[in-house]
Amino acid sequence: MSQLLTVALILGAIACSVNASYAGTWCSGTGYIVDPSNCNIYYQCSNGRYEKHHCPSGLNFNGRGFYCDWPANSPCENTVVMPPTTTTTTTQRPTTTTTTTQRPTTTTTTTQRPTTTTTTTQRPTTTTTTTQRPTTTTTTKPPTTRPPTSGTPLISHAEFQSAAATKGGNPTSDYYLGFIASLPKAQISTRREAILFLAHATWETVGFIYTKEVYCQTHLADCLRAYPNNAGGLPGRVYYGRGVMQLTWDYNYRGASSYLYGDDRLLQNPDVVGEDPAVGWATGAWYWYANVHTRSQTFGSTLKAINGALECEGGSHGQNRYLRFMHYKEILTRLGEPHPADDDGWCTAW
Repeated sequence: MSQLLTVALILGAIACSVNASYAGTWCSGTGYIVDPSNCNIYYQCSNGRYEKHHCPSGLNFNGRGFYCDWPANSPCENTVVMPPTTTTTTTQRPTTTTTTTQRPTTTTTTTQRPTTTTTTTQRPTTTTTTTQRPTTTTTTKPPTTRPPTSGTPLISHAEFQSAAATKGGNPTSDYYLGFIASLPKAQISTRREAILFLAHATWETVGFIYTKEVYCQTHLADCLRAYPNNAGGLPGRVYYGRGVMQLTWDYNYRGASSYLYGDDRLLQNPDVVGEDPAVGWATGAWYWYANVHTRSQTFGSTLKAINGALECEGGSHGQNRYLRFMHYKEILTRLGEPHPADDDGWCTAW
């Protein structure tokens, strides 16, 4: 008897012993068996028992590669196929991407194919530039145009000097230039509102003589306790009143710096607000636009937005409301403008 015939008889005996009732019988390892009567069916050893599986219609189980394949690539052979008993049988299978023209797609090919969604995670987002800047109290940004170089300004240089003189001041021309440049930043476009802005700045700085809070120049420790850094302020810096509107508190320095410069330079160096007239007026314009501009219908409403908790009726410095309103009317007289009614100066505490 030839050797080939002997092998055929042995395989035939095995095939007869594993007929269609093979599913559920005991096994070991991770072997596969092609169904003796239908090469579309195969059995896989799992947890000590053979489980029956079907290849998609028109395909045979390829006992050499352990996957469903075209009949031309997997001749129907009723054989017992026993791959190595490991759990990594899938790594022995040729990748489907190299033979897609020869075999149909199976459910396992998607796990071998790189997903296309990964390209979106590699692409830098374009919104980072907006999420890096600290938020301010403003909801919209006014135009950042420079003051006109021609035409009649809302307030002349002589009128500016006359307003400062009501408190004994005689500022340099830098203060006037800073004032004119600040008006567009504050969104001020009327002479009436420009006078309101100038009147409060003149009062806050005593005619632009004091652009830093006087008490804090000699009692810095007291001011550090009065203005604690609890909103981004830096160690060693004290955010007391500076500039034409006496900008106070670290959150206002942070907001003005972010709005005007897009960084934290005023948190780093708060003294520049009181030392550079252009910066002092720019921060005053930011505060006016953010907190006062939409409430500039009356003098009293602007005072309430600036220092209402202290100076409006019910505040600890309530007497200043009357004095500040009288000062405003004096400036109106000097600038040839009519006085408002007394109730224009009324305000109540927040």
